[in-house]
Amino acid sequence: MTTQTGGVPGIDVAEAATRFKTDDPHGPLLVDVREADELAVVRVDDALHIPTSTFLDHVEELPKDRPL
Repeated sequence: MTTQTGGVPGIDVAEAATRFKTDDPHGPLLVDVREADELAVVRVDDALHIPTSTFLDHVEELPKDRPL
């Protein structure tokens, strides 16, 4: 199910799980923007970690050839 919050599209957990079950190198990439202390609690396998505090410094490094 796709939802909109404040004009930003989003998906629920079940839909995300379905989309991320792929070995396609051009499939969706999960970008984890939590800070290091939050990341220490639980990690998301195969997610790209870019903390919110440094996100704008690294936004150009995000792939352009796959959905985020």
